[in-house]
Amino acid sequence: MNFPARSTTAALALALGAATAQPAPAPAERPAEPPPPASLPAASPGPLDLPSFEELDGDHDRVLTLDEVPAGTVLHRDFAHWDANKDGVLNQPEYRRLERQLAQLD
Repeated sequence: MNFPARSTTAALALALGAATAQPAPAPAERPAEPPPPASLPAASPGPLDLPSFEELDGDHDRVLTLDEVPAGTVLHRDFAHWDANKDGVLNQPEYRRLERQLAQLD
C-alpha cells in the first residue's frame, strides 16, 4: 500500500502529539482574599484618657470626688496629688491643670 507522504506525515504527527500531550496546567489559584475586617471594637479608655469635667461631675456640684473618677485612671491613682488645695475634692481649675499636663504627654 502506497500512502501519500503528506497524509502519512500528518497522521504520524497527530499520533505523536496525542501520545506526548500533557494535560493543560490548571489555572494558577489565587490565595483567598481575607474577609473584610469587622467593625473594630471601641477602644477602651486608657489611663491617660479622661472624660470632660462635666461628664465626670455626676451630681453637678462643680467638684469631683474620688468616687466620681473612673478607677484605673491617672486621676484616680493620683487624686491627692491633683487636689492642690487638699480639700478632698477637685475643682475645675485643678482638673484643667491635669488636662494640660496630660496634653503635654501626647
